[in-house]
Amino acid sequence: GMIHHFKNYVLRHDENYYVEAQSKLGGVSGLISQYKSLGPSTEELNALNNIGGVVDQYTDSLEQAKLLIEQGKSPTEIDTVVRIDDSPAIKGMAILKQLYDVSVATELPMLEKFRYLSELRHVLGYDGMIHHYKNYLLRKDQNDLNIARDNLQHASEQITNLRILDLTDAEKTALIEIEDVIGSYTQALVQAESLIKLNYTTSELDSEVQVNDVFAINALVTLDRALAIQSEKQAENMSLTISGFNDVISLVNNITPIIGILFICSLIWMLKSRVIDPIGKVAHLTKRLAEGDLSIHIDKELMASDEIGEMANALSIFKRNAIERNEAESRLRKILEITPQALITVDKNFNVQMFNKGAMNVFGYIEKQVIGKSMEMLIPEQYRETHYSHIANYMNVSSPRNLLMGQRGEISGLKKDGSTFPAIASIAKIDHGGESMYLVALVDISKQKRIERKLQKALDQTEKANLVKSEFMASMSHELRTPLNSILGFSEVMKDEHMGPLGSQQYIGYATNIHNSGRHLLDMVNDILDIERIETGNIKLKIEEIIVLEILEECRQLIRQRADEKEIRLNFDVSDDVESFSADRRSIIQILTILLVNAMKFTEQGGFVNLKITTEDGKFIFKVSDTGIGIPKEKIDMLTNPFVRHESDPHKTQEGVGLGLAISNSLVKLHFGEMKIESTVGVGTVITVILPDNDQRQLHLI
Repeated sequence: GMIHHFKNYVLRHDENYYVEAQSKLGGVSGLISQYKSLGPSTEELNALNNIGGVVDQYTDSLEQAKLLIEQGKSPTEIDTVVRIDDSPAIKGMAILKQLYDVSVATELPMLEKFRYLSELRHVLGYDGMIHHYKNYLLRKDQNDLNIARDNLQHASEQITNLRILDLTDAEKTALIEIEDVIGSYTQALVQAESLIKLNYTTSELDSEVQVNDVFAINALVTLDRALAIQSEKQAENMSLTISGFNDVISLVNNITPIIGILFICSLIWMLKSRVIDPIGKVAHLTKRLAEGDLSIHIDKELMASDEIGEMANALSIFKRNAIERNEAESRLRKILEITPQALITVDKNFNVQMFNKGAMNVFGYIEKQVIGKSMEMLIPEQYRETHYSHIANYMNVSSPRNLLMGQRGEISGLKKDGSTFPAIASIAKIDHGGESMYLVALVDISKQKRIERKLQKALDQTEKANLVKSEFMASMSHELRTPLNSILGFSEVMKDEHMGPLGSQQYIGYATNIHNSGRHLLDMVNDILDIERIETGNIKLKIEEIIVLEILEECRQLIRQRADEKEIRLNFDVSDDVESFSADRRSIIQILTILLVNAMKFTEQGGFVNLKITTEDGKFIFKVSDTGIGIPKEKIDMLTNPFVRHESDPHKTQEGVGLGLAISNSLVKLHFGEMKIESTVGVGTVITVILPDNDQRQLHLI
């Protein structure tokens, strides 16, 4: 980590350690910012600020150390100048660790392995063995030696705890490698203590007792990876179960065609033995009908026999259909002539055979000017070769279907006056009388193209406006958050009297009001940015398995102070069959927190707020109810619109800009869920959130 590379840079003056330390410092700052974005408690925020302050000092000290190294200063001289008081950060990390341990105390057994591994990293890293070991080499302080030895002992205990658990071979090997490196550091401490008594310099000490950490670092990575793999096993087992079920279905599907084939073979055999002979009696009539002779007469006696009667009846129906088809073709020809769409038929040589009134209106020709002539007179010269190539490809298809030529690119037509126009066209092959013809249906889309250009221009302007809006929101975020963070920091220092008494209790009240107002303004800025990110589609959900008790505990921590202030009774009612579900963790916590805070905001002092979690038909249902002031029915439909607030009494005001329910509703919709609001004025409000399970969500995506 950072402290390891920082101390090594001071000891060994190697530029690589400077680069690594600088990178780790940036990573720590990024993690602190991410933690703060999750809405930490006041205690957590204070701890994070303390850690961040020490990180800033290390950043400055790293640059100062670089200058001293360039001046040729020794490790001891550099350490004296850049020495930092780590106690605020150590205290802050202890607070965060304590809060985390409380939150996961009742979780799954696999987290026990995670806690041991986390503790192992802690005793080896910052404020751990490596920190005090390097300080001992630099400062030769007996206290650092004792702490380093205690941490080595503690690390061995954590390895013993891990070995009690169910481990893979890779994990067991990793623990052996870590234990070997711990042994090397134990020996190095003994050797360093002896060399210090012999008055070795700091550089000589470091050179003599260097330990290769690579195997231990790789082993820790192995343990992390093994833990991740184990968490996926359950999902893999479920996948295997589903796969087996699919195999059974596949087997049934494979057998079904075989049964069908056997049935068809049996049917053919029955037809051959009972029908094949009578068919010969009607063969002559069938042949004549196939040749187009519709004047055939079917004897009544032929239709009297059962089998032969069925064949004769089918022959009669076929004759009637043929007559009706001829009549339909005649009617269709008349329809084609009068339809407003441009319809053109060409023969195999691309000579025009039909040119209806719609085509005359589009191209400007009359029928006799086109019939019998090549259709190339209707195609701009630069597109003729490509058009004929498309037609040739179409004819080479063994079973051509209707083909939208517009799908291959823009089609252009050539009018009589020489002007061209864009069009979409489809072509269909028609077999008639042993010859093939092609029907082309064409639509002039000049008007649509003009509309498209206008729409595209409007879309470009909209996208440009959205870009300007996003840039403005980003600028506003920076310009507002930077001074707000300073206001919050300084007002907190003043109200808590960190720099000494202010001299008047009234000043403390002023500082408290400034801090609360700054926090309220920062929350509003964050809400506005959240709704903007949702509207512009910049929120990406990370779907994962969520333990219900975990998120409830996080929500409880976030809202506990507000509930205590108003003496509101807060109850969480979780159904026995609800343990976990798949969703975006941050979004679910944000939704529940907003709904609970909203319920408390509009509930009188000493009221009651309840969160009930159940499942129904594979859906997860969160129901937040309160005994608050209620909402008039005419306002309920507007509550999920941004900047709408729902005070029923105009003389009462509440903090906020009316974005909470809008953000919640948008996040619910991103999960393909729905949010319902029911309320009675003077009685209370019930807000229900219904979320589909992962399988139902996948169906929505399809």
